Amino acid sequence: AKILGSLGLMKLAQGDLKSAEVMELESLRIYEKSPDSEDKDVASAFHRLGLVKLTQGEFKEAEDYLRRSVDIYFSSQGSEHTEFATALLDLGILKRDLGESEAAEAKFRESLRVTEQLLGNTKQEAETAYTKASQFAHRRSVRIGHPLARRLMELGHAYQEAERYDEAERSLIDAILLSIK
Repeated sequence: AKILGSLGLMKLAQGDLKSAEVMELESLRIYEKSPDSEDKDVASAFHRLGLVKLTQGEFKEAEDYLRRSVDIYFSSQGSEHTEFATALLDLGILKRDLGESEAAEAKFRESLRVTEQLLGNTKQEAETAYTKASQFAHRRSVRIGHPLARRLMELGHAYQEAERYDEAERSLIDAILLSIK
């Protein structure tokens, strides 16, 4: 199931959305049927499938999968984990793409809060946060140089869409400064 999920992400990055969907659905099916599966694996499969559906433009299904991912991460690990923060970030991107700027901002802020707390913990957790954020950076053209940069960038976009330009500028400048350090 894990290998299928990795292949699904690779196919997504290559733009082969149908193959990505098939692999992610099969990965999820295996995880859900296996008594040895951990909740975080099931949540990860829902998350990846949500990204596929988001890329396909199937926003209702994407939202359902991403919400399930967030809910499972939260119930199994709590809110202080990189997987939870990344799933929230992607749910925020979906909300922004749907024109739900207030909901998007709330998701971006929560993702940013969790990431900031993780960075304050241990070097290993900070590196994990960076890795997880970078895995999904291909969805945008900005290179992630710091784990907070993507969260700040998305928050800046949410402010811009809400015509809160001063806050947008501050967030985007902070994202740039973190990316070039």
